[in-house]
Amino acid sequence: MDSSVLRVLDANINRACEGLRVVEEVARFVLNHTEMSERLKSLRHTIRGLIDMSLLLPNRDSGNDVGMGVLKYGSAERDGIPAIAGANLKRAQEALRVIEEFSKLSELNIPVDKIAAIERARFEVYTIEKELNEIIGKPSGGEKSC
Repeated sequence: MDSSVLRVLDANINRACEGLRVVEEVARFVLNHTEMSERLKSLRHTIRGLIDMSLLLPNRDSGNDVGMGVLKYGSAERDGIPAIAGANLKRAQEALRVIEEFSKLSELNIPVDKIAAIERARFEVYTIEKELNEIIGKPSGGEKSC
């Protein structure tokens, strides 16, 4: 199995869960929104459980990641809590799309139901983004999708 594919999955599972954790903290501590906080926590745990991390961890090579330490224009500052939430929801959505696409590689033998669960998770993040928009106002993003 190609270790670079496993590195992609590892990095993007981490990215998705990190983004959701930031938004979970906004829901929990800033908004005091129990239901939203619990949904985000549950979603993070679901994502972590989709692919066996013991397959991914041995292929992690953070020290040699060519993308480490590269700040994109505008990503060093956030214009308030809505921007933090918005940027991290976008991060999670994009990471879930990468996970979904790479999970389709036949060499990984990931069952179709797991790939469908990844897609459902991505669409759940879209729904959460809309709901948070209604609660805290439109996030100004900070990072834009391509």
